[in-house]
Amino acid sequence: MTETEQAHLASGALRSLYEKVRIFFEDHGLGPSTPSVAADDLIQFPRRESVVTLHIQASLLLIQGAEHLSAFLELTSYKTPSLAPSANARAIVENSALARWLFDSNIPIRRRVRRSLALRYADLIQQKKIVKARDKNTDITKIDQRIDAIEALSVELGFELIINKKGNRDGVGERMTPFTEIVKNEIDHEANYRVLSSLTHGNVSTLRQLGYQIIGDDRLGDGAIIEGYVSPLVILYMIHVVADAFSQAVEAKTRLFGWDIERLTRELNPLLRTLNSSVGN
Repeated sequence: MTETEQAHLASGALRSLYEKVRIFFEDHGLGPSTPSVAADDLIQFPRRESVVTLHIQASLLLIQGAEHLSAFLELTSYKTPSLAPSANARAIVENSALARWLFDSNIPIRRRVRRSLALRYADLIQQKKIVKARDKNTDITKIDQRIDAIEALSVELGFELIINKKGNRDGVGERMTPFTEIVKNEIDHEANYRVLSSLTHGNVSTLRQLGYQIIGDDRLGDGAIIEGYVSPLVILYMIHVVADAFSQAVEAKTRLFGWDIERLTRELNPLLRTLNSSVGN
């Protein structure tokens, strides 16, 4: 089988995976099943709204990952491969890792709520930066008030104040874990995330390695003559990464919500095996 045929086979498996997950989610609806860890959390945690917020955050991240996956499938269907899908691939990895971080049923609900609060704080800090970047004179009082309210809620729930050595607020609930560390710990794709990030951020060395090929010597200078070329193996690599990352997030939500994990495994595992075999794993 040629490299192009391998990439085509993997792309078909990824598209099938996307469709099966879409149908699986439609069949299960929005809320958790009973009994399930998520259903118990809604009843037992002292503030139900905090658990609902956690579920919404994680679900939105998973939806965003699915939207990027749809775009990734479209971009990789073109006859001439390019590095453009790498931006979608990076977003899929990041959103999937964050979703799994919040959906983790192996940790107590209090820890998941702390993570939820930490992410809300980080989001609001980012909003402040965006507003200030647009207009330094913009009033950010409302954002600061929202941060204060989240911190007050955190204390009300029994969590400690997060203060740095200078006595300034340094988080809410817990210090926000760096995204790269979340990707490493949750879905084990740190190296792949760094590669995709370097492409997104315009790292010339990575761009040349994955997006160009040498076609001759530069007789008038010291370099080489290159032209744009993306190997089908690069597309195959990205397909494998996004399939694994996205599937891990889907599995995490399925377990937390008490959905049919046996059905999910039965439907996705053959496709994941096809993807693994296509890259020689």
